Amino acid sequence: MSIFDGIKEIAINQENNFITPGDYEIGIVCCKHIKSQKKPGQEFFVVEGVVNKSSGEEAQPVGTFVSWVCNLTGPAQDKALEDCKKFTIHATGADPHEVDAAFMLALVEDEGAQLADAGTTIVCHTWEKITQRGNPFFVVEWGNDGSTVSAAEKHYREKTAGIPF
Repeated sequence: MSIFDGIKEIAINQENNFITPGDYEIGIVCCKHIKSQKKPGQEFFVVEGVVNKSSGEEAQPVGTFVSWVCNLTGPAQDKALEDCKKFTIHATGADPHEVDAAFMLALVEDEGAQLADAGTTIVCHTWEKITQRGNPFFVVEWGNDGSTVSAAEKHYREKTAGIPF
């Protein structure tokens, strides 16, 4: 009998600092595919990193460990896969036609260690959107060159969400 008997079955409750509204440069620490221990059948693509630069009233400060969690099994699975593909294209430099299931499985196989080992950084712009059900949701738009949002998109977002740029 050990003091650690039963530890294998214990779920870890991790507190996440999500990417709040603002503009960021994030150093990638890992990318992983996880299955929920609390809700069987739910699966997520998770990107974790450290904020290198940030701007915006609600932005997480430099040095903060942040997470982006994408629900792969929710009602908007096509949108989730699109978001994962956008992240992957910007983080890896892959062409869109290269990013398929095998590419994604290879990326998460070692939890994205090749990105972390290479010192990969990625930029993003995040804003809050209210869902049709009235719930707040953080939209993360990934980029790799600092120009993640086009002028037309900025105009549309300002008109529809009141978000200043």
